[in-house]
Amino acid sequence: MIAWWANLFGRRRIQADPEGAWAALRAGRLQEATDLLRQCRATGEDSPALNRLATHIGWQQQDLGAAEALLETALRLPPDASLKHELEATLLAIRSPDAAAQAFEGALVRDPMHPMAVTGISARLLLTQADASQVFACVEAAWRAQRENPHLCFLYGRVLVSAGRLSEAAGALRDAARLAPTSGTILHDLGKLLDQIGLQSEAIDYLELSVHHAPSFEAAWIDLMRVLDVADDLEAAIDAARRFALALPSSAEGAFWVGKFSERCGDLAAANNAYESALALKPQSAPIMTNYGLLLLELGRIPQANQLLAGVATQTPADAAAQMNLGLALRFAGDLDGALASFRTALTLAPEDAMTRYHLATTHLLRQEFAEGWDHYDARWQQDIADQRRPPGSPWTGENLEDKHLLVWGEQGLGDHIMFASCIGDAARTAKTCTVECHPRLQTLFERSFPWCNVVGGNTQDDLDRLAKAHPYDVHLPLGDLPGIVRRSRSDFPRHTGYLVADEDKRRTWKARLAGLPGQFKVGMWVEAMKLGATEFLTKPVS
Repeated sequence: MIAWWANLFGRRRIQADPEGAWAALRAGRLQEATDLLRQCRATGEDSPALNRLATHIGWQQQDLGAAEALLETALRLPPDASLKHELEATLLAIRSPDAAAQAFEGALVRDPMHPMAVTGISARLLLTQADASQVFACVEAAWRAQRENPHLCFLYGRVLVSAGRLSEAAGALRDAARLAPTSGTILHDLGKLLDQIGLQSEAIDYLELSVHHAPSFEAAWIDLMRVLDVADDLEAAIDAARRFALALPSSAEGAFWVGKFSERCGDLAAANNAYESALALKPQSAPIMTNYGLLLLELGRIPQANQLLAGVATQTPADAAAQMNLGLALRFAGDLDGALASFRTALTLAPEDAMTRYHLATTHLLRQEFAEGWDHYDARWQQDIADQRRPPGSPWTGENLEDKHLLVWGEQGLGDHIMFASCIGDAARTAKTCTVECHPRLQTLFERSFPWCNVVGGNTQDDLDRLAKAHPYDVHLPLGDLPGIVRRSRSDFPRHTGYLVADEDKRRTWKARLAGLPGQFKVGMWVEAMKLGATEFLTKPVS
């Protein structure tokens, strides 16, 4: 994208209006000021005053490199002494905020309302966080003297934000937006602040106004995307992302957000196309590479996904999430050794990360390293993978239970109940008595399969609380923790022909029904109760 200042030297002969440009700038109409300055340049006029105007526009658009170049040009011209001092102070602020502070403070002594000095002293706060009380006093004094000046309202709002006085800052920025209703910069800062103080809906409104009046203001678009990302309105989010991409077609961020919101909407083809475009515009962007890599995993394009996620892990070796994502990609590719190494690296970088521990546990289990896997399997509780209910009392840790009463209680879905139920018999045989709490839909199946246990149906915290009163016990354990005690090695897995006993009447009914079907070969279909996406537990950075 061409910088704002690169188009200021047109060739049309138009009546110059530098005063109009200054008026527009003071009113916060940044785009109008830029257009009028371009017209002044088109007349062939070149003066320190115009360079000063261009410098102010550059500063407000946060293009300090362009502002510095214009200042150097201005200083080669013969300005009057006061203007030369202002230009030098501005250049000093860009290059050395600490040194600039002395110049600005001197200007404030001579003229407490000097706009350039007020701007500079506020910049000192924003850039160095030094001597905040003095800065605040200077800006507040200037604001009190000119409360209808949108520029000073804006500066006052920013120093209030720096002081942590967010409600007052919102008031000052609202005043600035009222006085300069088309200023993209003011509307953007107000939107960001409103989001910070929890007024999300209003924040979206002001950020939308900002990008409406300043459609090339990329930072405003990005903050709008960030706020919409946490709002519960995907339709509005995808619409805004598409407008972002249309307004700034050369912005990788625009394409990135189209991809992110398309993926959340379930339109994986659109997400793929958008991420691909974003990556072409910004090939080394770790967030784009990560999100696109994870999408490719979900689409089953494993080699391409591994290439992108390995690139992110190499690019950011100290990022635990990048190492964890690479581990998942390697596991999808069947490289369990590589996956384990990546998860261990991630856990070294972030020892308390439960998601990494969970993936480390399941990878150990896939490698049949059962003791190591079960030792980390408790991480599921921090990932909301298991139910967060708990019975009162002490957990069983594997001690002898010959004179104790054991409660085994269900967790997760029906499939986990059935899988971990293979351990109930071994656990129950160590205890004097055993009560098994399971999902009500499995109660009769478990009663037939484990007749030596007292089986109770339940799947809520209230069910567990009632069970504790009706069926006293000494220790308890969730189903998913049983293997950590009774299945710690391959030799702990018993040889059997089945541990669940089906209803005999239903067996006969199904045998007769299947026998009546044509053909000799019968195919059974397993219907999954819940299917997690391939990237359900992967980490995706926002930006």
